[in-house]
Amino acid sequence: ITHECDYPPEAIKGAKVVTTSDITPYNMTQSEIHEAVCGSLLSGQSLYGINREIICSVRPDIVFTQSLCDVCAVSYPVVLETCAKLIAGPPIVVDDNDDACQISNGELCPDVISMEPNNLEDVIKTFHVAAKALGGLKIQNRADKVTRDIRSGIEKIRRTVEEKPKPTVAFLEWHEPLFTGGHWIPDMLEIAGAKYTMCKSGERSAPMKDEDFILIDPDYILIGPCGFSLDRALEDTLAIYKKKAWWKELRAVKEGRVFALDGNSYYARPGPRLLQGTGIMAACIHGEEIAKELGEELAPSSGYQRVTLDMYNTKTSNFWERVENAECLFQTVRYTSLRPHRSSLFVAWNNVIVFMFDGFPPSLLSVKHRLKEILPNLKLEKSGSKWPKMTLAAERDGLKPLTINQLERLQEICQLHSLAIFDESVTLKIKTISIVGYDHRSLEKICKQIDFQLADDNDPSLPSEIEIKKVDDVVAEWSNLESYLPKINASGSRIASYREESPSGHTCVTFLHPLPLSLTAKLSNFQNAINEAFPDRYEWLADKSLHCTLRSLDTQAV
Repeated sequence: ITHECDYPPEAIKGAKVVTTSDITPYNMTQSEIHEAVCGSLLSGQSLYGINREIICSVRPDIVFTQSLCDVCAVSYPVVLETCAKLIAGPPIVVDDNDDACQISNGELCPDVISMEPNNLEDVIKTFHVAAKALGGLKIQNRADKVTRDIRSGIEKIRRTVEEKPKPTVAFLEWHEPLFTGGHWIPDMLEIAGAKYTMCKSGERSAPMKDEDFILIDPDYILIGPCGFSLDRALEDTLAIYKKKAWWKELRAVKEGRVFALDGNSYYARPGPRLLQGTGIMAACIHGEEIAKELGEELAPSSGYQRVTLDMYNTKTSNFWERVENAECLFQTVRYTSLRPHRSSLFVAWNNVIVFMFDGFPPSLLSVKHRLKEILPNLKLEKSGSKWPKMTLAAERDGLKPLTINQLERLQEICQLHSLAIFDESVTLKIKTISIVGYDHRSLEKICKQIDFQLADDNDPSLPSEIEIKKVDDVVAEWSNLESYLPKINASGSRIASYREESPSGHTCVTFLHPLPLSLTAKLSNFQNAINEAFPDRYEWLADKSLHCTLRSLDTQAV
C-alpha cells in the first residue's frame, strides 16, 4: 500500500508501505504545500518515491497505480521505471495513452495497471477494471455488488432532492491559492441538487483568481481540501477569514452557509466513498431534513461541519489555544472509575432517560476544578452536570404528556433493570477526558475534540458522602410520582433539542463507548423493554456518543 492508504482499517492492517513522500503536509500551510508542489513540477522531480526493497520483497503480481495526478501520489512513469529496475531490466518508455503495461524479466512479472477516472461514471467503471485484473468469479461478483450499491445510493440521493431548489454552490479543493473542485466533483454536486459553474464534469481542478470567486458570490461554499481531514479543513477554513479580507463580505459567509468537509475521505479519492461524499453535499445544501432522510449510511455527520460566523470570532480561537496548552494540568490526575448507582436507570426532568453513577470520584472533581484554570471566565456550572450520568434517550417531539399510570410503568421497568445491573458490580474505568466543540449537544455531531490521558496510576478513592448525596437527592424525587409528573412533562429537552435544534457549544466529557459487554447486554434488554411498553415514544442516542458530562464549558464575556 502507499503511505496515504488509511481505509478501510482492516485492509491496511499489517500491509507493507511501499511509497515515500518528501513533504509533511500536516505540518505545512496550504501555501507552503503549493510552493513545494510547484517547485517539484518545475524541476521535473517527483515529491513521492517507491521503496524498491519493500516492493521487491512483496513480489507483486499486479501493481495498481494512477496517472490522474502527479501532485497527489507517485506518478505512472515512476512506478513503471521502478518496476523495470527491480527486475534488472532497462528503464522503459511508455505511451501516455496506455493504461496497462506488463514488465517481464525472469521470475518477477507484474502487471502495472493505471487508473485514470475523469468523472464519476469513470470511477464506477474502475471497480470492474480492478476485478477483471484480479480475476475470479467471487471478485467479479463483489465488483458488481459495489457498483449496484453505489448506483442505488446515487438514485436515492437524486430522488430525495429532486423537488428542492438548486442553489449556486462553490466547491474549493484548495484555498491558498484557490482551486476549483474538478473531475467527479461536478457530477456529485449535480446529483446533490446544486448548480455548479466553476468546472465541468471531467475537467481537472484549476486555479481561480480571488476576484473571479467574489463575482460568483455563491449561495453555499463547500471546502474539502485535497488529502485533509475534517479537523484540518475546519482549521484552514477559519484561517481564510484572517487572510482574505473579502471573505467576510460573501453572502454564504455572512449567513452561515459555509461547510468544511472531510476531503481526504469523501472527495479526493476516486473510490466507493464518493457516494457518501455526494450525500454529505446534499445534507449541507438542503439541510437537516435531507440529512435525516439520507441517514448516516449516505450522509455521515462525521464528514462535514457548518462554519457559522461566530466561529471566526477570535475568542473561539483563544478557547482552543488555551485548551491545547493545558495537557500538563491533567498529567498528574490519576485515572479512576465510575460505578453505577443502585438506581442507575432513571427518568430525569423533561422525560429524558439516563444512566446514573453513584457520584463523581475525587479524580474527576479535580479535573472539573482544573478546567477553571484553563478557562477562568467559565459560567457557573449547570445543575445537570453536578451529578454524573449518561443520557440514553429523549422523548420525541409533539407527543401527549405522560399519565401517572405510564410514569409508574416507567419506574417499574427502570427499577427492575437497575437491580440486574447493580448485582453485576460493573465499573467503568475512566482514563481519558475530552474537551469537545459540538454542533449537537447529544455529541452525535462534533466539530472538534481534544483528548487528555489521565496518569496511568489508579485512584481507587470512592465518591465522597457529599457527592453520593447529590445523586441520592435526584433519585428521591421518584418517591412521590404525583409531584414528579409535572417535571417529567415540562417542555424542553425533547430529542430535537439534542440534535437539529441544539445550539453549538463546548463541553468536557468522558466518552464511555464501548461499554463493558455485560452492561451493553443489560442496557439492550432495558431498551427493548421500554420500546415494547412505549412504542415510538423515545429516540435512543447513538452508541458512539454515549458520555458522562463533567461540565459545560460555556464562557462569559470579559
